Amino acid sequence: MNTTGEGVVWCVSNADQYKQLCKKCTLLWINIFLHPNKTVRIVEFCVIVAAVVLLILLLVGPWRRRSRNPIVLYAVSGAYLLSLPLLSYTLGLMQGVVKNELYLVWATFLILLISGANSVSVQNLDENKQWLKLILDNVMYLIYGGSTVAIFFVDATKGMTIRAGALLILFTLLSIKNFERIIALKLASDPRSSGSQTVARHMKDYEMALGSAPDDYDPRTMRGYNYLVHPFHVSLPTGPRQDHIQTASDELITLHKICLHGNGVLQSSAEDPAICHLKDVCLSFALFRLTVRRYFGYSCAEAGIAKTRDLVLQGLLREMEDAKDCKRAFQVIEVELGFLYDFFYTKNAVIMIRGEIRSAVLSLCITLLSIFIGVYALIDLEPHEEYWEFGFVATEKQGIIVTKVILCALAIFQLLQIGMYCASDWAKVSLVCKYMAEPAWHGNSYIGKLFLLIGQVSIFLEECKWFGRWENKIGQYSLMDSFRYPDNQFLEKHSELMTMFREGRKKGQSIPVPMEVKKAIAWTLKASNGQIANGAPALVRHGMPELCWACPTNNEFTLAQVILLWHIATSYCEISESNRVNVQPTAQTSNPKLVATSLSKYCAYLVKFAPKLVPGSPIETESTLEELVYEARRAFKVNPDILTLFGELQQQHNEGRARDWMLAKGAVLGIKLASMEDQVTRWNLLADFWAELMLYIAPCDNVAAHIESLAEGGEFVTHVWALLMHAGILERPAAHAI
Repeated sequence: MNTTGEGVVWCVSNADQYKQLCKKCTLLWINIFLHPNKTVRIVEFCVIVAAVVLLILLLVGPWRRRSRNPIVLYAVSGAYLLSLPLLSYTLGLMQGVVKNELYLVWATFLILLISGANSVSVQNLDENKQWLKLILDNVMYLIYGGSTVAIFFVDATKGMTIRAGALLILFTLLSIKNFERIIALKLASDPRSSGSQTVARHMKDYEMALGSAPDDYDPRTMRGYNYLVHPFHVSLPTGPRQDHIQTASDELITLHKICLHGNGVLQSSAEDPAICHLKDVCLSFALFRLTVRRYFGYSCAEAGIAKTRDLVLQGLLREMEDAKDCKRAFQVIEVELGFLYDFFYTKNAVIMIRGEIRSAVLSLCITLLSIFIGVYALIDLEPHEEYWEFGFVATEKQGIIVTKVILCALAIFQLLQIGMYCASDWAKVSLVCKYMAEPAWHGNSYIGKLFLLIGQVSIFLEECKWFGRWENKIGQYSLMDSFRYPDNQFLEKHSELMTMFREGRKKGQSIPVPMEVKKAIAWTLKASNGQIANGAPALVRHGMPELCWACPTNNEFTLAQVILLWHIATSYCEISESNRVNVQPTAQTSNPKLVATSLSKYCAYLVKFAPKLVPGSPIETESTLEELVYEARRAFKVNPDILTLFGELQQQHNEGRARDWMLAKGAVLGIKLASMEDQVTRWNLLADFWAELMLYIAPCDNVAAHIESLAEGGEFVTHVWALLMHAGILERPAAHAI
């Protein structure tokens, strides 16, 4: 009997030893081939990278519209493109054999990343048309993430039921939140969803009808300008009857109503700068809606009529009459373009349409639930020393630190996003519209003080360059400084490689837009009463009609060629004047010279680096400059002195044997201008010419090209284009009609 008992003990002992041996062998195999700790560290690293990606999209993303710095552009593009592959890779690791209890929290954070924890909706304009693909992608990733999280609830343990319920609610809220981005894409790609059809019908059938008489308007006070501000979507019958017009008058919030509101702070403090600023933001919003309408191809019913022209010339530019400046006009356009960027590239429009309070509550609930799940996971954390028994890798200290960091980051990111929207122009317009729709607010002194405070803070932030909507700079390109770049002997011998290496593409240093440039353009537009010209009137005014051959008056020159010819001539005048010892700059020449040289180099910059914004075929525009660069390299290789070379080119041109056609014509034009005895007259002529030419090249039907440029820092020509559009100038006149 004892022998039998000893045998049983011996068998049990051997079985335990065998079991321990199997465990050790299994753990050894796992450590050698699966590297569990290494896998967990990789997941930790990916989660940290995801937090950095979210930080870039949240903080650096808004800078994309106000900076052309390559670091900003590439950082945002890289973060946006990295988010989906990062999510796929990390969730794939989490679904593998190696597990960690904190995967639950980390997976939730990653799903928040894909579900729109930032305001960026798309990277490129064309992505807005792929809203159906986005729906499928997001559904797939939500299912993928949900299946990753569900693994942790297969064997329910203590506390898992509570976390499962919280996660179920969280995923429901995330699905709702995710639709904000989908709706944003739908708005930016569908004319009906965007309200453009409503705006087009309103401007055609209702805008005039809502006024007392067609000529009863005042662009200084916006009386009679019934441009639609709110709502985004409204049903407006075609061929409206009087009852339709009366209904529209009661329900629609228009610019006229906001600016001439009879009750409350909008009227009682109408002259206060803070209230004027809020009204201008609403004006910008109304103009933004007109631009979106044009983007979708609807006709501009207001184009070409005196009322529209007066809005800009007598309204936005009224300060020019008092010899002040044109700051207000360009400020209104800048805010409008900010709305335009947000509409096509962010979710701000959706937040405004669906309701700010609803969106803020949804974001807060998601944040609180995520933090609850994370904190609960940390509190309920159970140490696992043996991978084999529980299927989990023991949680290390750095994993807990990473979890705490991402929980704090998530809370900060969500609060920042809510705060950034509250400080945005969308929130200001929404607040004004709510004020108009709530009569009970009109006599509330606290609401009035809030409006004044918001306006004052907004004015203060606009004066800080860190919070600007645009960096207010223009690119510069000088052919004479750049045609040798890169200075490479091999490429000189193999000119066929010029196109591949883009010879002469050296950018100049971008400069802040001089106020003199804005004033020159505003004065030219106002003085011409909206009749833009090709530069010939400026030549005639200054007694140089013989130079009109160099204006785009016939089919001999394209606009790109005209820009480059006058750029060469302006550069020659600048260089030849600097070489004269007895010529000193004066107060009379400094401002016109600054205008002429800045616009000359900026227009050349557009030809080289933004050909889609220049009239004509972009390919032909690029080819024109490439040919000129080749001519310059060939000519200056023989004679590097510009003064001597241009003299020779003029002689060759006069004798009809000029080999470098464009460079020779530019030399003839430059020498003729430089021969003018009065330098004040010369620079005044060039300043007026470039201001006229800038207005002449700005009208453009390629609305998409201007919107695309907003995502890369924006261009000054887009501001001029928008200003002309709202003056009813949609196209340039025929050259022979000038």
